Amino acid sequence: MPFMIDDVFLLLAAVLLAGLLVYTVISGISIVQNTKSRKKLRQENADLLAENHELRTKLAQWEGQSKSTPMSPVFVKFGAMLIQADRISYIVSQSFDMPTGGDSRVKVIHYADTEKTDSVYETFDGMMSQLPDYFMLVNKNQLVNLHEISKVDGCTLYLRKVRMPFTISDSKLSDFLSRFH
Repeated sequence: MPFMIDDVFLLLAAVLLAGLLVYTVISGISIVQNTKSRKKLRQENADLLAENHELRTKLAQWEGQSKSTPMSPVFVKFGAMLIQADRISYIVSQSFDMPTGGDSRVKVIHYADTEKTDSVYETFDGMMSQLPDYFMLVNKNQLVNLHEISKVDGCTLYLRKVRMPFTISDSKLSDFLSRFH
């Protein structure tokens, strides 16, 4: 009987050893099959480099378009002056700026980045035809740059760096609200 137990253990050890050998061989084959050759890795690297170059080219084109299209300054010509539209904060009739002696046909241009103003003999319709769509006549005497608005309170709007409020006329209110939102 003691020999029989030894034989069983030997048989069991042989089966386990054979199983371990089969497992090792199968694992080795699996690793070899999943391993890529140098040639295949070089080809994948070349493909990725080509794709990277293509993506960089597209990105550069898109960046170039975004810089040239929206960032290009828009200039408007009023009389003999050529003015960058982005710099204009608002435009009012001279009679509004100087109620005791102004001429309603003269328009005073106020800039966003300076206290300096310019005056020009022009109609609001003539000015609006040249200005970008982010300018709006909010009443018969005031034309504002919508990008300069810092606050709206009912029919009153406030521009950055400008103390006086602007009144939106009833006839312009619905158009203003649709454009401002």
